[in-house]
Amino acid sequence: MGMFIIDEIHFPENSGKRSHYNVIGGGGCYGALGSRIITGPSNSEKVGWIIDKGNDFPKDVEDYLKSWNTGAIWRETPERLTTRGWNMYGEREFRGE
Repeated sequence: MGMFIIDEIHFPENSGKRSHYNVIGGGGCYGALGSRIITGPSNSEKVGWIIDKGNDFPKDVEDYLKSWNTGAIWRETPERLTTRGWNMYGEREFRGE
């Protein structure tokens, strides 16, 4: 289905837009979110997905994901960092380098 990733979203300095940190992302996350919406509260725990949790996993992100009440499997791996993405958006919010 895809991975769970915590993203950083950045814009050029002259854009006037601020960066965003600890944004939930990855195809697995949005697949789980869509499934959670479709199943409704009574079947939410049937939505299974895997979240790899490194030693830097933000508590507020964990609390938010747990509020979905899904059947997520939390794989705690304290010997590594959480998978993260770095995204830069340029003119007309085109994703670039």
